[in-house]
Amino acid sequence: MNTPGKSTTWLTSVAIALLVVLPTAAPLLAASAASKDLQLLQGLRDRRQYEQAEKYCAEQLRDARLSDARRLELTLELSRTLAQHAVDSPAAEQGALWKRSRDVLVEFEAANARHPRLVLLRVQSGLTAVAQGESARENAELAGDAGKRTDEARALLRGAITQLRKLDESLGAEIQLRGRTPRVAEPDQLSTAELNSLRSHVRYQLARALRNQSLCFAAGSADRTNALMQAVELLSELARQDFESPLAWSSRLDEITCLRLLERYAVAEKKLAELEKAASPAQTVGKLRAERIRLALARGQIDEALSEAGPNSMRGEAAGPDASYAQLEAYLRGWQRARESHATSEAAEWEKTAIDQVRRIERNYGPLWMRKAETLLARSVLKSAGSESPEALVRVAQSLYRSGQADEALMIYDQAEKRARDKVDKTQAFDIAYTAATIEKDQQHFRSAIDRYRKLSIANRGEDRSGEAHLLAVHCAAQLAQQGKPPKLEEYEKLLREHIATWPKDPTVSQAWWWLGRLKEHQGAWQEAARALRNVQLDHPQYVAAIEASGRCSEVMLEQLRKAGNANVPLARDTIRFFEQIIGPRAQQVKPWSPAARAAGTAAATIWLKEVPGGAAQAEDILKSALGGAGDASPEWKVNARRLLVCAVAAQGRTADAEQLLEQTPIGTAAESLAMIEMLAELVDGALPDRKPKLAPLALTATDDLLARRDELDAATIQKLSRVQASMLLAAGRPQDAIETYKALAKANPRDGQVQEDVAAALSAMGDPAGLQAALVAWREVVGKSRPGSPRWFRANYSLALTQLTLGDRGEARATISRLESSHPELGGAEMKARFVQLAAECELPPPARRGTQKK
Repeated sequence: MNTPGKSTTWLTSVAIALLVVLPTAAPLLAASAASKDLQLLQGLRDRRQYEQAEKYCAEQLRDARLSDARRLELTLELSRTLAQHAVDSPAAEQGALWKRSRDVLVEFEAANARHPRLVLLRVQSGLTAVAQGESARENAELAGDAGKRTDEARALLRGAITQLRKLDESLGAEIQLRGRTPRVAEPDQLSTAELNSLRSHVRYQLARALRNQSLCFAAGSADRTNALMQAVELLSELARQDFESPLAWSSRLDEITCLRLLERYAVAEKKLAELEKAASPAQTVGKLRAERIRLALARGQIDEALSEAGPNSMRGEAAGPDASYAQLEAYLRGWQRARESHATSEAAEWEKTAIDQVRRIERNYGPLWMRKAETLLARSVLKSAGSESPEALVRVAQSLYRSGQADEALMIYDQAEKRARDKVDKTQAFDIAYTAATIEKDQQHFRSAIDRYRKLSIANRGEDRSGEAHLLAVHCAAQLAQQGKPPKLEEYEKLLREHIATWPKDPTVSQAWWWLGRLKEHQGAWQEAARALRNVQLDHPQYVAAIEASGRCSEVMLEQLRKAGNANVPLARDTIRFFEQIIGPRAQQVKPWSPAARAAGTAAATIWLKEVPGGAAQAEDILKSALGGAGDASPEWKVNARRLLVCAVAAQGRTADAEQLLEQTPIGTAAESLAMIEMLAELVDGALPDRKPKLAPLALTATDDLLARRDELDAATIQKLSRVQASMLLAAGRPQDAIETYKALAKANPRDGQVQEDVAAALSAMGDPAGLQAALVAWREVVGKSRPGSPRWFRANYSLALTQLTLGDRGEARATISRLESSHPELGGAEMKARFVQLAAECELPPPARRGTQKK
């Protein structure tokens, strides 16, 4: 039934034949036979493009304007496509496809209970049931499973047989009824001739179901014999049809197969010879040859079978998949016989011929036939206790793995690798070991996968894919690390460093640098992260992301150094040089800027602005050039660049220009606005005293604008903005407004120590006696609410003593420091202790030398 050279299964060819063999009747069938839909869908199925065929049917069926006839046709086509897709899929993927194939038929019948051609859907449902049962039997056979899977196949075939018997009875009853009471057929109703043809097909499929059922039982058993006898009875009746009928040829071929399985070889031989003399249709030539080979093998006539199966006895694809598979059966029997007789040279020749045949089947007939051929080869190799051929062992391992026997497959892969190494075929040995390691990875056996990949890569440093193998070891180490709580990343990092050291010029090294950089960023090792990310090369998919991450890490690293009092301007300039090399000479810059240049530009501008004194002008120059060449940059990048430009212009004291730029800048996200506000606030904090009152209003404007969008902000962001607002009010020379803002914050957050500390600091900063007196109260409150020995507790005590000294209470200040020193001699660490020592020394200076406001 298969078209030569194609992998069309019996299910689809027979299902479509249900339309083709009924040429006389109704518009539906006549239209379907010639329809472009059918041709298109059959072409897609022949090419195994099942998803496209399913999508086409589903899209057409969504059209509410479809006629009932066309909707039925498309439903049948969709069911057939899903069924063939299931047959052609691995066992683990079949279940959902079988269910969908049945469901579309059930759904149509439920919505069209009075349709005159529902019998076609019921027949299609029966065909699907037989196909599922046959597929389940073959899956059990491929897996070597005589237990649960075979039981499942038996159950499915029993259900299919019951379903087809009922269809046969109902069709027979309808035909008899029409014979007794002739009447004019209703519109779209099948004619009596069509019903007879349909019943023949149902009986043929019933015979197929019985034959499949017989194969679920042991050879020679009563159950097998009974099922085969029932099949022969049905097929012998169908075989008496005219030779012109394709169904007659299929029935005769299947009858011969059943007779062979019943070991009635003489009768099978006679019928096969009769068919061979007849002018057989093209699609049956290969099946006839396959049956000839199998009949010879069943009778133990191995030489005759090998003669029929010889490489020159059939022409390549013209043989068809069934005949090619039968050839393989013969070659493997020849190989087994040669091994048993210790004819080493002959065995090697037959083994090579069998392996070549498996390749041919794989090339010509697709995955289903390839799996069957590979499994047959695997069984022969295992039965013969091994093979000297690495490729044969690989085929065995593949078959074992597909049948769910991963551990056994890995053992065979290891044998195959050893055979390949013994033959000094390094490339083949590498490929085999690589596949075995990948199986361990796919099975999530990460420990074993790491060991296999690493051993393979280290032993084959000169192999082109050694770096790739080692990188997979790194990937598996990451997966293994994630299983720990918290993740244990030591081995992952060690392997990353090993990869970088061993394959410094391999294409995979950029991925290793990227992973190492992200790991170090995650760990907060900012400088190491930034340096690692710089090594990601231009051709890597994450190159732009690496530039962005390197800039992010560099900014945090330099900011931390500055805030710790260790500002490193030379390091900042060196970092800027790296980013500016990516940008290139701006005078020669090709517009638009590349994504990498844009990422490097914002990073360089940020560092110029924040970490290099007087660097704001350079930042402005970069940002203006980048915005001029923004091209297809994302709106987010453009907003961020413009906000950086606002800060760069403001930092140069051009507040009017900065305000104008700010007005022209799109609103953007809250996070983008907050980042700019924090940068402006940082610029204000670091500005000279005379510039602070000029810069602070700009930061206040931006803060007020964002607070106006309060509905978009979470509580933490609102609190952060309120702190910035209070700080900027203080810098703008509006201390009373700042104090009120701080107090409101403190009231709203009574348990937030930082807010309480900010209030006290703001009061201290006022400098007048009333403010300082209020600050004393506030600092005592902070001390009382802070955990003794905590950083805030030491800061609050220091500020309390400083305020006392500023008010002229030297004795109180000395007493505060002494009390603290007696209970905590280290005074909060080296840096804090130095500040306390300096303050204690100031307490001993005469009044004119003391800083701050004198007590009046």
